[in-house]
Amino acid sequence: MPNFKIEAITVSKSANFESCADKEHYFSQFSPLNISTYNLKARLGTISHEIIEKYLNNSKLKIDRKSVEKTFNEIVKEKKYDFDKEYLNRREGTEFIYRNLTVIKKLKAFIDENNFEISVEHDYGKTSPFYGKADIIFRTDQKSIVVDYKTGKIFNNENRLDDSINKQLLAYCFLELEEIGSNKDILAYVLNKSGDFVEIENCDKDYIYKYSERVKKLIDQINEKYTISDEKNFYCNECQTEWVGRISNS
Repeated sequence: MPNFKIEAITVSKSANFESCADKEHYFSQFSPLNISTYNLKARLGTISHEIIEKYLNNSKLKIDRKSVEKTFNEIVKEKKYDFDKEYLNRREGTEFIYRNLTVIKKLKAFIDENNFEISVEHDYGKTSPFYGKADIIFRTDQKSIVVDYKTGKIFNNENRLDDSINKQLLAYCFLELEEIGSNKDILAYVLNKSGDFVEIENCDKDYIYKYSERVKKLIDQINEKYTISDEKNFYCNECQTEWVGRISNS
C-alpha cells in the first residue's frame, strides 16, 4: 500500500485547517460528494467572478447594463444553470447586474490610473505549504497587488475583516512572493461587492512568512499523526467542515 503525505493546503481553506489542527480536532478522509446543484447565492457568486474575469480579459467589452446582462446570460447558458427567464427583469436581478457593473467600473478606473500587468485566475502551482488560484494579480517591476473578490460578507461582528479572509490573502501573498521574489513589495486587498478595495491586516513580509511556517509545521504534525490512505480530502469531525490538501505519493 502506497504512503501519502500532505504537501499543501488550498488557500481558501487554510484558516479552517489551521484552526482545527491547532485545536487537535479529529480528521477523517472522505470522498467529497459530487454535488451538481448549488443554491442561488453560490451560483450568483460564481457568475460574478466569471463576469469580472471576462471583463478583465477583454477590454473591448462595453461597460453598460446591456453588455453585462449579455455576459450573464452567456455564463448561465455555458454552465447550464437553471434561471427564471424573467430573473434579470425583477428587482433582485436588476440589483445583481448593477452591483457587477459598479465593480467593473471601479476596477477599470483603478487600472486606468496605474500601469499594471494584469493576471486573472492566476494559478501558483506547487509551492508548499499552500496552493491555489488568485482572483486578480496586479504587477509592476517593483511590487505586486493581490486582489480577492468577495460577493458575500467580509467583516466580523467587530467590523474587522474576517480572519479567514485575511489569512487567505496572506497565503496568496506568500505564493506571490515565492513566484516574483521576496525582494519586491507586496500589497493585498479584498474587492467587495460594492467595488471597494479593503486592505488586509498584517500584510508584512515577516508576518507572511511566519504564517506560512506555522501552517507548514501543522502539516508536518498531521503527517506524523495520521496514516493517509489515498488522495481524498479531509473532514473535521468536530467542526463538520472540509479542508482540502494536495496529497502526494511519498
